[in-house]
Amino acid sequence: MITAKNIVHHELIGLQVEVVSSSNKSHIGAKGVVTDETRQTLTIDTGNGEKSFAKDQCVFRFRIPAGPGTISGESPSRHYM
Repeated sequence: MITAKNIVHHELIGLQVEVVSSSNKSHIGAKGVVTDETRQTLTIDTGNGEKSFAKDQCVFRFRIPAGPGTISGESPSRHYM
């Protein structure tokens, strides 16, 4: 089961996500379902098409069954906050 403590070790594809902070202010508030993940990006289906977000420039909040979890993408290890 995905929890806030172990989310960094799980597959993110299929999870609901929202961009809560970004160096690109136009990305803040973007939300949808993760459709792809690479080492450097998350691709989100926003309902108006898919958009890719650089992990090192964003903080993401995921909706998981155990409650919300927020991840800073600035490190490859994906620090949980």
